[in-house]
Amino acid sequence: MNRPKFETPDMVEKNIEKLAEIFPNCITEARDENGKLKKAVNFEMLQQILSTQFPPRGFAGAVRVHLGGEACGYC
Repeated sequence: MNRPKFETPDMVEKNIEKLAEIFPNCITEARDENGKLKKAVNFEMLQQILSTQFPPRGFAGAVRVHLGGEACGYC
């Protein structure tokens, strides 16, 4: 009888690969707990790239939209 494996797939690695396809300049290397090199995300670089597309958090001109679709200038 075959038993199903109850292991969670490594979603971090898959997500890093997806980010590498879209933002290759944001991928760097880091050492894991065993000293082996692995891909990692340079979040500062990613933020710089995305900051040209989206206003920074707390931007005075930003307008939040609630789930109901109403714009709010209070929160």
